[in-house]
Amino acid sequence: MHKRRNYLIQKGLQGEIIFAFIFLMIFIFFISFFNIYFFMDYFISNVLEPDEFTQFSILLSKAYSMIKPKLAVLLFVDFIIVGLISLFISHQIAGPSYKIKNSIQKIKDGNLNFKVTLRKGDKFTDLAHNLNMLIDEYRQSITEIKSNTEKIKTALQTNNDKEALNVLEKIEETVSKYNI
Repeated sequence: MHKRRNYLIQKGLQGEIIFAFIFLMIFIFFISFFNIYFFMDYFISNVLEPDEFTQFSILLSKAYSMIKPKLAVLLFVDFIIVGLISLFISHQIAGPSYKIKNSIQKIKDGNLNFKVTLRKGDKFTDLAHNLNMLIDEYRQSITEIKSNTEKIKTALQTNNDKEALNVLEKIEETVSKYNI
């Protein structure tokens, strides 16, 4: 299998996936922040006495001022980590998507002499397998039609109309499996 060299295969698709991961991380951060805020508010409102509340507020203020710069660095590192992980995951999706898209174009252009190969760990292996089965089936049908066409030419050149009609029926049988 080939090693990955370029991790940005389909920039638009991969950008959307990376954005979705980072957005999800931010969303989870805000949900967690508000959950902690509401639990602390509940704790302060229902458990603490007024003099405990003042001491607790001072303690929280000191703790926040101490961890604020570290929290900013931690969030930045988290963004980098999530960005890199989402880049690798998006590559496992965008790479195969790109190969399958190009394979469909090859089929459209009439090229049936290839197989779709994906790297280990890529997504859509079942789709690539089904596309390879489709290519094999088309290749087999077209080979059969070409062979029968030659037989018809030979039968017509030798004025063997019965043989030509028999071969023509075989061609019709091959073509009839496709709904057009």
